[in-house]
Amino acid sequence: MGIFSNNLLAGAGGQAAAGSGAFYDHQIEQSVRFDSASTSYFSKAFSSAGNLRKYTWSTWVKLSGSANNAYPMLWSQTGYSQFYYDQNSTGRIYFSHTTSKYIEPAMRFRDLSGWNHIVSIWDSDNATEADRIQTWVNGVRLTAMNNSSYPSTGTDSLFNAASTQYIGLRLTGTFPFDGYMAEVVFLDGAVASPVDTLGEFKNGVWIPKDPSGLTFGSNGYYLKFNNDGVGITPSSISSAGTNAASGSNMIGLFGNIGASSAPSNYSQSGQGSLSFTVDLGSAKTVGAWLGQGHQASGYATRTATGTVSYSDNNSDFTSVGSSTYTFGNGVAPNGHTFTPSSHRYWKLSFPSASGGDGTSGYQLSALYMQAAQSTSIADLGADSSGNDNNFTVNGMGGDHQVLDSPTFGSD
Repeated sequence: MGIFSNNLLAGAGGQAAAGSGAFYDHQIEQSVRFDSASTSYFSKAFSSAGNLRKYTWSTWVKLSGSANNAYPMLWSQTGYSQFYYDQNSTGRIYFSHTTSKYIEPAMRFRDLSGWNHIVSIWDSDNATEADRIQTWVNGVRLTAMNNSSYPSTGTDSLFNAASTQYIGLRLTGTFPFDGYMAEVVFLDGAVASPVDTLGEFKNGVWIPKDPSGLTFGSNGYYLKFNNDGVGITPSSISSAGTNAASGSNMIGLFGNIGASSAPSNYSQSGQGSLSFTVDLGSAKTVGAWLGQGHQASGYATRTATGTVSYSDNNSDFTSVGSSTYTFGNGVAPNGHTFTPSSHRYWKLSFPSASGGDGTSGYQLSALYMQAAQSTSIADLGADSSGNDNNFTVNGMGGDHQVLDSPTFGSD
């Protein structure tokens, strides 16, 4: 949970054993990476207003620690309503109703590398002035304010109007978010104290609860960022065979689609037997394991028959079939697809490769696993609340979905 010390706030994520299924009743299996250099963000144009006097917005967030002045987590087109974190100036979070800050909690963040759960509540009909805007971090409400100007009773928020919402970007395009978000929840027309609804304390650690049974309201949404077709990044990888791969960055093969060469600190030579075994950290649904060769001229095309198999104990592997893999410049990711099934350990095995000089290697630069449920990056913004309030994905690719999450490891 958050640890308070000298007006500083520590992160919740990572203080329990990462990926511990026995500890976490609700697993968040992935997050989305926002890259300021790519101006990556989500947007959704709402054609009608939701409840302007009562709502709850929640996210798990981990900042990258770069030098941006502000990290806009949530932004509304109408009236520049915003919720953001100011790193350089104060290390505090803000909720702004118009161009003026409405609340600026005095608490500062101490741990920028860990996961933090942040909740913003708007409840302008509340009879208690200080309860009309609330900010919670890791299950604790921030009540000490550095600056505050609360709305009068019954004030309509400029957020949740018939306008466009942005996650991870300021409307003007400045200060794009740099970091990770997981499980974004918006409850339109509902005030939900985070404790025992969006999270809970377990052995002194703030952990997430499953929000799927909550009331979302007409403009509400639940973004899991779990487009399994985008790509699955393992937590670890090993290689074996006569011509096994080596190097400290074999895991870098995942997310390297379209690259002109293999990732740095990875090497493989020879066209004899080669296999890769990955640990997904917990059982994950997989329905395809693809590969791609160097996307640059001068490399002869290689072909190899690859067999995919799975295991639940990293010892006894069951085959799900074989396909021909083609590694060459201009050749899209290809390989073996199969009926999706959920297991923790997966292996891709090649008895040999052919093509080129027969000795220099497979010329493999990327590996790619997916659940074969979707192949569109657009589905990364899919709403899981049942409202179909899907967000448009901007400036993101397959490598923006990662396994790093409040309940699971790091990417």
